[in-house]
Amino acid sequence: EEPFGVKTEMKNMNSFRGVERALQFEINRQTEVLQSGGTVTQDTLLWNETENRAERMRTKEEAEDYRYFPEPDLLPL
Repeated sequence: EEPFGVKTEMKNMNSFRGVERALQFEINRQTEVLQSGGTVTQDTLLWNETENRAERMRTKEEAEDYRYFPEPDLLPL
């Protein structure tokens, strides 16, 4: 079983068609990065529906960058 790759978040998808286009864009982008010998980074991208492309909003390297905090009403797993 292969491990999952690097997580990328995509924001600003306002329709099912937008989700489809953004997903295809990101598949193509990551494929090009890997085929050229690069490394996919953990990013948050903003989907630009008008231009059918994604723009980097920020790079996230550690869990702390996501500002996770425990839910006080839930028991830890």
